Amino acid sequence: MYMHVNCETTVMGFERILLFLVGLFWPAMGVLRSKYVPESTRATIMNIFRVPLNLIVIVLLVQDLALQSVFCCCVMFLILCCAMQQWFHQLSTKCLGSLNDAKSEADSETFEGIRLVSKQEARTDHI
Repeated sequence: MYMHVNCETTVMGFERILLFLVGLFWPAMGVLRSKYVPESTRATIMNIFRVPLNLIVIVLLVQDLALQSVFCCCVMFLILCCAMQQWFHQLSTKCLGSLNDAKSEADSETFEGIRLVSKQEARTDHI
């Protein structure tokens, strides 16, 4: 069931890939955090999200689970995170679409109001 890798070059290659991806993750996370989490509440929000994460880690460590069970839990959490990310993306797209619709409707009403005012000014100029 477990695969033993005898080739040190392969192991080192995968380690380099992992380190590269981790190196990409943290700057990307910082950019997203600065874009979506307001500066005034950033520390509070990040600390609130650390509490459940630490509770999950403690529960998994206290259980003394087998390695395969730990990986199954990790896979389940990753699937849950992907589902939540997709749900949040759909919500944000829907909200953004409704905001754009409201903005375009307001812009068209503003344009219509400007056109009516221009027509009235044109009539008064001819009189």
